[in-house]
Amino acid sequence: MMGNNLDKLKDIRAIENIDIDFIPYIIGAIVCLIVISIILYFIFRKKRKPTKEQLAKKHLKNLDIDNLDDKTLAYEFTHFGHICLQKHYEDEFDRIVHQLQRYKYKPKVPKIDDDLKHQMKDYIKVRL
Repeated sequence: MMGNNLDKLKDIRAIENIDIDFIPYIIGAIVCLIVISIILYFIFRKKRKPTKEQLAKKHLKNLDIDNLDDKTLAYEFTHFGHICLQKHYEDEFDRIVHQLQRYKYKPKVPKIDDDLKHQMKDYIKVRL
């Protein structure tokens, strides 16, 4: 009698497995995290300040050797040159600075000769 009653019930079905594929959701979440991270990096990154050496090189390259006062030229070349001096060019730089000594520390200085100006330009152009 019980078997007959179950046969009459047609709305009961067998349990079906529902498979949910989480891979697209995981990939989407990873992509979103990467995009958000990149956006936040560009928003909050700090601007890098140039180093003293970079500033000295820039100043030396922009130094107007032909039109600048000779005393000022001697001081600025020596000062900024020392900041960005590289070990293997030290002898050449010291030679130029030694020649510039007579253009410093005096109230009136002679004109810097063209040969020394040319050496300074070469040093700046090639060694920096």
